[in-house]
Amino acid sequence: HYNSAKPFTGIKDNHFYKKDVMQKAYQLVKFDGDFYFINDSHKIAKNKRLYLSERFVSGFTYADGTPLKVGYYEFDENGKMIIHNGVVGDYFYKNNERLKAYQLVEFEGEFYFINDSHKIAKNKTLYLSEKFVDGFTYEDGTPLKAGYYTFDENGKMVMLNGPVGDYFYENNVRLKAYQLVEYEGDIYFVYNSHKLAKNTRLYLSERFVEGTDLKVGYYEFDADGKLIIE
Repeated sequence: HYNSAKPFTGIKDNHFYKKDVMQKAYQLVKFDGDFYFINDSHKIAKNKRLYLSERFVSGFTYADGTPLKVGYYEFDENGKMIIHNGVVGDYFYKNNERLKAYQLVEFEGEFYFINDSHKIAKNKTLYLSEKFVDGFTYEDGTPLKAGYYTFDENGKMVMLNGPVGDYFYENNVRLKAYQLVEYEGDIYFVYNSHKLAKNTRLYLSERFVEGTDLKVGYYEFDADGKLIIE
């Protein structure tokens, strides 16, 4: 680098250089989107957990523009600040900040609920009121509705679509009785008690077949609730 006409900025021999000048100790620096802390001996901190006061974090922001806050930060074996986002163990983080209890959050297309003790709900079925689901939508733009939602062993909301057991779901909403629905190329009929018609022969009137290629008449549904087309 020193033989190059272009001044060197980056890390060399555990030191941080800016335009060929070794930077002094006790400062936070940002390089190629990562944060480093120059510790004692003018070296970058590695495998360390450090408390950064306002003096150090002032003026620095994350990629989304959120300012860094005063607090403890971890630096990995390469000296890069570890930025926690999403689920880490039983908790949910946003730009290294552990989110507080009783809120629904979305991360990488998945929904999580932060329950009591500020932990994410795992292996739970919870009733989410309008207060929690307001403003959230599924991938197709359908708003989440107040109701019961199940969260799996990883804390992800279980997305129910299509036939599940004896019922048919659309974006976690159990469809009501007496309607014909299509899912992944198969046709189902939501029968009485809001359950799927299984091992059943039914007469479908114009009301049900309208808008489909089916004609008014009798149809049979198999053990899985799928329409048998001969």
